[in-house]
Amino acid sequence: MRLPDPFVVLTVDGAQTQTTKALKRTLSPYWNETFKVQVKPTSVITAQVFDQRKFKKRGQGFLGVINVQVSQHLNVQTGGDAMVTQDLKNSNNSDPVQGRLALQFTVAAEEPAQA
Repeated sequence: MRLPDPFVVLTVDGAQTQTTKALKRTLSPYWNETFKVQVKPTSVITAQVFDQRKFKKRGQGFLGVINVQVSQHLNVQTGGDAMVTQDLKNSNNSDPVQGRLALQFTVAAEEPAQA
């Protein structure tokens, strides 16, 4: 059995998108990458994991997804840090999915509006 070359596509509210580098042949990837995005309390951060080798084939390579509701883990007004770990879920197809994804979030406190 061939090990995957996983990478993550991170999307905020379906608009802002960032992508990690693909790591070669691993079931335990560790990316240690930083992305700066704009979030609000109602934001949903989606992290989709793919296998780069199979990704090029249409509809293949999906390894799992997590959805993080910002307001459940962070206060956007006061800022702070949160580590969120979730089991990977399936999207809409019936292929089995397994694994966990951990994301570290740091939110800078909102600056008051200048008059």
